[in-house]
Amino acid sequence: MSPYSVSIDLARRMVLITMTGLLDAETARRSIIDIDAAVAEVNRRAGPHVTLVDITGFQVQTQLVTDISKHYFATFTNKPLRLAIVTGVSDLVKMQTKRILGNEPVAFFKDIDEAKAWLAEAFDRRAA
Repeated sequence: MSPYSVSIDLARRMVLITMTGLLDAETARRSIIDIDAAVAEVNRRAGPHVTLVDITGFQVQTQLVTDISKHYFATFTNKPLRLAIVTGVSDLVKMQTKRILGNEPVAFFKDIDEAKAWLAEAFDRRAA
């Protein structure tokens, strides 16, 4: 089973990413390719998007995987309107994720339904 999944919800204009376990460098790189493809697809078919990342089953990653992820977020140009990350109860994973994201605007949640509701507000505000 893959330690990550990437899908899109066109009705919500959302990219959904789930990360579990421990990634190796090749899997981290492959996940980035899949995320980029999903973002391009949702933007092409539905317009600006939001992103939900569920890392409740994720472990603290190696320095190499952390560096690969940092580079991705530092150079990523097709940013979501909002980025929500569901961390569950792991403060260590949350701290590592904050370091990876740097200054990216992000909201952290322990509950996935709260994260989805917050993401939906991005479109409510744009319509108002």
